[in-house]
Amino acid sequence: MTHNPNQSNSLSSANSKAQRPKQRAWPSRAMDGVADTFLRVSKVIGFVGMVMSCTAIVGIVLLLSASAIVRYVFSTPISFTEDLSGLLFVVVFTASMAHATNEGSHFRLVLLWNKLPPRLRGITLILGDMMTLLAFSIIAFVTWEFADFSRMLDSRSNFGDIQLWPWMMVVPIAIGCFCFAVFARVLDVIRLMINGRPIETTSVSFH
Repeated sequence: MTHNPNQSNSLSSANSKAQRPKQRAWPSRAMDGVADTFLRVSKVIGFVGMVMSCTAIVGIVLLLSASAIVRYVFSTPISFTEDLSGLLFVVVFTASMAHATNEGSHFRLVLLWNKLPPRLRGITLILGDMMTLLAFSIIAFVTWEFADFSRMLDSRSNFGDIQLWPWMMVVPIAIGCFCFAVFARVLDVIRLMINGRPIETTSVSFH
């Protein structure tokens, strides 16, 4: 029995081709890069917002504690306690919106969503997020205009005489960061659909 070297080479070449991992199409690789970049930036933005929210919470606790101590010891409350604590509450509830979106901490009803076909799940997620972007973009524009109008009037708080417009600017900026996180999530869902991977919600859900 003779050995055919050409047949052996062709068999080894076929085996190496079979073992070689299949390369994904260019759109899939490009979408991975874009989605990963947006998600990384969104994570950084969310982390900064979370730090701001935590700092505001600590500030509220310290301010209210100091005000209570001064009130009972010296019978003279701190005049700007109510004004400043209210402004810090705004920071608490808005600055952490992007972080909550990144972590999937928003509540979402998924009873019907879980029964949809996988591709339809992705489409509904994208449509819902696009509607969220539209609504919150309008809110960001309106709140920015309102804050800018307050800046022109040099509006100040009643008791503490605190300039209000810098605090009011926190709202549209925080909403803008939230919209960026939502858009990053849209890109991630599109990437999953292109790659044919399962789409699952990471949000806290009621079933």
